[in-house]
Amino acid sequence: MKLFVYEGSPEELAEVAQLIGTPTKNPVKASDVHEDDEKSAAQNENLTVDQIKSVFTRRAFAEPYKTILLQLYKAGDGRVKSDDLKKSLNYSSSQFRGILGAFSRRLKNTPGIPKGARLFDEAWDEDLRQKTWKLPLNVRKALEDLKLV
Repeated sequence: MKLFVYEGSPEELAEVAQLIGTPTKNPVKASDVHEDDEKSAAQNENLTVDQIKSVFTRRAFAEPYKTILLQLYKAGDGRVKSDDLKKSLNYSSSQFRGILGAFSRRLKNTPGIPKGARLFDEAWDEDLRQKTWKLPLNVRKALEDLKLV
């Protein structure tokens, strides 16, 4: 068995699927991608500072969490590349995906958090060919209130 891994935007992956003859049920359109980004940003803003605090205080923070949050906090309104976050953690791509999964589990398993909520503003940068990240204002406020930054 051969396994191939493709990286890219949803549009690029749909294009590759067509080129190699893999049918796709629902081809992705650029408008769909932007709509999903807007929904994600709205979910970030809908979380209250208190809800975010409950996510952060439900369990003790491991050092990698603190490193990511501090780097994103220091970036202010600027975006941080995935490569920069991985480098600051000294993590491989799979280790980085693991820590992001842990963040997701923390969020999902905190009572009172709506399904699909996110802590980060993440966006695919077509030119960089990787995700970029920043903290929404309500997450920044929660970090300040908890004196984590």
